[in-house]
This record gives sequence, structure tokens and C-alpha cells, in this order.
Amino acid sequence: MVIGNNLNMKFCALFLIHSYSKKAGYFLHKARNQPSLHALNLFLQMNRGMVDLDLIQLSQKLKRLEKLKKLFLWMNLWSMRDNGLNSLGNALKRLPSLEELNLKLTWCYNTRDFGLEKLSQGLRRLKLLRKLSIWVMECERIKEGFGSLGMAISKLKSLESLEILYASDRYSGNLGLKKLSQSLGSLENLKNVSLLFEGCRYLTDLDLVYVKEGLKRLKLVRNITLRFDRCNCLTSLGFKEICDGLAGYGLLKSLRLEFMTCKDITDEGLRGLGLVLKRMDLLEDVYLNLTK
Repeated sequence: MVIGNNLNMKFCALFLIHSYSKKAGYFLHKARNQPSLHALNLFLQMNRGMVDLDLIQLSQKLKRLEKLKKLFLWMNLWSMRDNGLNSLGNALKRLPSLEELNLKLTWCYNTRDFGLEKLSQGLRRLKLLRKLSIWVMECERIKEGFGSLGMAISKLKSLESLEILYASDRYSGNLGLKKLSQSLGSLENLKNVSLLFEGCRYLTDLDLVYVKEGLKRLKLVRNITLRFDRCNCLTSLGFKEICDGLAGYGLLKSLRLEFMTCKDITDEGLRGLGLVLKRMDLLEDVYLNLTK
């Protein structure tokens, strides 16, 4: 990696592994003096040497980029603990101009719900945020942290696009998804919604009742994606709840429903979807995946 002394850029992509942590810190230190810098891609790759202290130091540099508008942050850090996410939450509080945030947590095995709660405290300060994407994949200790995440999202009144992905077989209850779904009702400007849950073997029809209630509160949404692949406890009853939640979307343009390997969703559930689709006069794109 070569880092120049004279930075003049609007976009920066940075791939980081542990051996480059000091250089990355120096890079962000230089970048903070660039008024034209408005987008940053930061990849934190899994490495046995990467610990919370490295992430805390990087976060201290990141929060000085007060004019940053777009941030893509991918963390693949098996050794990261809650202190790392806490430092990131504090950094987000210092990025008032942020309009787009894409945050991916993958294989962060030692991060717990408490860490996601601390991150959410920083997220709720981003009043100008228009696009938000958060992935939590195979972070087995994060189970119900979506409750705090939902409360933070409900404060983002400017949000137009929301994508949440959770992929793990450790999801163990309804509370997190309930609060996340409830947050949708506060987002009056939301136009694009993607709720993606994969491999959540304990996710039940009751969770889909909460999703239905959240969908019913949305007014301006034009594009909806719901993915519950390999959530094998779901049945036609839950699928009907989703159809009920979609019933009022006469202005919807795009609908994607993915329930792959959910073998208990039968033709009975599909009949309810057919009735809903007939009322969507402006619908341009429909994708349905019920592969057994």
C-alpha cells in the first residue's frame, strides 16, 4: 500500500488487514484535511492480530471526517468484541453529514447484542441519513440486538432506503424483529425496504405478524424485498400475514418474496398472494421464490 502526502480525492477505497493498521490510521489522518472527501470504503479483513484496540484507534481517526457523506464499512473480524462496536458508534456521532451508510458485520464471533446496542446509539444521531444497509452474518452471539437497532432506525426521519440482513441459526426469539418492524412506522419518507433473514431456524409465524404490522404503517414505499430463506419453521399462516401486510400497497412498483426451503408454505398461502397482486395496478416487477 502506498499512501501519498498530497491527497486530493472525492472517493477513497481502502483494504485493511492487521499489518496495515498503522498505515491506515495515517491515511485517515491525512484524509481528514480533504474537504472534497465525501465517500470512503473501508474493509477490515479477518486476522488473528486484529483486536479492539486497533479498531478503536481507527475509529478515532474516522470520526474526524466530519464532511463525509458516504461510508461503506465491511468488518470481517472474528476477534472483535463489544468495545470495537462501541468505538464505531462514538465515531458515527461525529459524522453529522453522513447520507449513506453500508455496514457489514461478517463472522464477528465474539461480538454480542451489547455491542450492537452501542453501535445503535451512534446510528440514531445521523439525522441526514437517506440510505442505510446493515448486514449481520454468522455473528452467533448477536441474537436480539435488533431491538436497539430498530429504536435507532425510528429516529432517522430522512431515511428513504433501508436494508437489514441477518443470517444465523442463533436467532432465538421475537423481540428483536418486533421492535425492528415497529420502527418502520416512523419512517415517513421510506421508499425502499429490504428485510432479509436467512437460516433462522427458530423464526416463526409470529415474527411475520410483526413484519406485517410494520409494513402496514408504511405509506410511500415503492419497492419491497422480503427474504426468509431456510427459515423452516414458517408456514402458510405466516405467509398469509405477509400478504395481509401488503394488501394496501396500490402504488407498489417492485415486489420480491423469497421463502426458499420453507416447505410448509403451500398453495393455500399462495392464493392469498394472488388476491393481493390483483390490486397492485402499478406493479412492474414481481419475483417469487418458494423452492422446496
